[in-house]
Amino acid sequence: MNTATDPIVWRASPERAARTNIRRFAERLEHEGKVALPDYAALHAFSIDHLDAFWRSLWHHARILGDWDEDRVLDRAECKADDRWFPGARLNYAENMLWRRDDADALVFCAEDGTRRALSFRELAVQVAQAQAVFRELGLTAGDRVVGYLPNVPEAVVAMLATTSLGAIWATVSAELSADAVLDRLGQLEPTIFVTADGTRHAGRVHELSAKAAEVARALPSLRAAFVVGNLSATPPLWAGATDWAAALAARSETEPSFVRVAFHAPGFILFTSGTTGKPKCLTHGVGGPLIQFAKELRLHGDLRAGDRLLRLSATGWMIWNWSTAALAIGATVILYEGSATWPRIDRLFDLVERERVTFFGPSAAVLDIYAKAGLSPMHTHDLSSLRTMFAGGTRVSAANHEYVYRHIKSELYFASPSGGTDLLASFVNNDPGGAVVAGEATVATLGMAVEVLDDDGHPVACGAGELACASSFPSMPLGFWGDADRQRLLDTYFTRYPGKWFHGDWVERTPRGGYVIHGRSDATLKARGIRIGTAEIYRPLEALPELDECAAVTQDWNGDSRIVLFVKLRAGNRYSSELGETIRTTLRDKASPHHLPAHIVPVPDLPRNGVGKVMELAIRDAIHGRVPRNVAAIANPESLAHFRDLPVLCA
Repeated sequence: MNTATDPIVWRASPERAARTNIRRFAERLEHEGKVALPDYAALHAFSIDHLDAFWRSLWHHARILGDWDEDRVLDRAECKADDRWFPGARLNYAENMLWRRDDADALVFCAEDGTRRALSFRELAVQVAQAQAVFRELGLTAGDRVVGYLPNVPEAVVAMLATTSLGAIWATVSAELSADAVLDRLGQLEPTIFVTADGTRHAGRVHELSAKAAEVARALPSLRAAFVVGNLSATPPLWAGATDWAAALAARSETEPSFVRVAFHAPGFILFTSGTTGKPKCLTHGVGGPLIQFAKELRLHGDLRAGDRLLRLSATGWMIWNWSTAALAIGATVILYEGSATWPRIDRLFDLVERERVTFFGPSAAVLDIYAKAGLSPMHTHDLSSLRTMFAGGTRVSAANHEYVYRHIKSELYFASPSGGTDLLASFVNNDPGGAVVAGEATVATLGMAVEVLDDDGHPVACGAGELACASSFPSMPLGFWGDADRQRLLDTYFTRYPGKWFHGDWVERTPRGGYVIHGRSDATLKARGIRIGTAEIYRPLEALPELDECAAVTQDWNGDSRIVLFVKLRAGNRYSSELGETIRTTLRDKASPHHLPAHIVPVPDLPRNGVGKVMELAIRDAIHGRVPRNVAAIANPESLAHFRDLPVLCA
């Protein structure tokens, strides 16, 4: 295989293409609309030109449970942010996840140390019923917030389903965050119930959570109850006022959950998006929008079916966790993994693929890079006969990633590389399971999404690079930012730059073949090893260090991935030293998380600023990549850019 001369690395056979869910859905639309949809291009055009018919048919195809008026799919408004999807519809998220009641695996928990626990669909429903009863007894009602500080354990899924079954709102953060970082997020929500764990495992180490969780709980005065999941021990340590999760459920006798149906656009989830200033923003999503988007992505673009077994790496605070657990709605088994992807052996995940008969595997692009550099060739060491589909994301999936997968994992495999975001709980670009896979590209715009690449003047380009925008409305547009009553922040973030279109903030290239290459964020938000981080999350902990005057954190593209570089301006009379560098790293590790650690810390005499004194991170990022800053006219001290060009330290 030579991706330089033949960029198509896989193509579905005619027989395979005919069996895909996306082909069956196209045939449904052909029958309903008396139209011909012979290929993906025709199907995508229909999904944009006939939004109502497309989403109406998808509701039926996905067998979504709820009450709705088929004649009212979309009430259009002057601004797309105010569009109302499925007005009058009432449904429940958990009800759509829990339609099975048999003894097949619903959740399988696997930890890096070999721990394995499974819950059948029947057992999952019982646990949700028990948790629901506990929550209801505490007075939880629609609109209340339940928050989690949890590793990727089954109890996180149970708590989420119990919350949404009552029409309440679920929000969770990942277990690796510090107490301060957790409070920056959860403290904005005035939560009613807090669910956490005694600890988590990673790379052979045990990380206790109890002390940090107790600190978080004490700082949330709105709490009525706090529950601790015993992940490391059957009897987790409890602080005053906390309750053992397992004991609370065991005290209940309920076996069947009930479901409170709410409006399609009622709030159901809050996820956290990193900004460049202030605390992380709390992005509020509805109940129905994510449900129908997940159905589209999993069923059509993922070709997922009932009985499939899905393993996709994710922490509970990432949107991929919501996306993956939604496979329950299809009747698939969700395999939850806790720990390092490469410990105790680099091929640990392929052991799981073989043992658990995984059909749908989702490592990150960064993990694929690790495999390739180590010379891992699991097609020669493991039985991967069950594996049919792979998805990867987090960072850009490179042509080298594609070549590695087809040379060393499996040659007959659908490998997709979607890109979207927490903002929409969906993808803008994706792949077609009945078509071809092109090295280094997402080959298609996602169904129902009128994706455009805009030049500097805001005009769509047929080929070339520009800003990613979406000209169509879609059901999973966020309701707003929590606490932003007039929704002005939502409008300013997504709809002001290009009126009538969603501005996403990704720099994307449209290729001559019609595919898409995502080059990264076009703003200053950091992304390292697939995790997006707001610069303010780095700056705030460092404000306490007396040696530092100012900092600027930027992302550097490096070896097909990305890494954080921290530039520091020292206060007068201070010199940079290895000891100061270690102090900076320790502060970030303790006050934020290991993900916030920079690859390099570089002292500089000055930082570029605009007319009001704000550090211009985008200009720094352009400079270290050898580009002329697009906003150079706004820099008050352009001579400072010389400090960031041709730095030897950034070449290693």
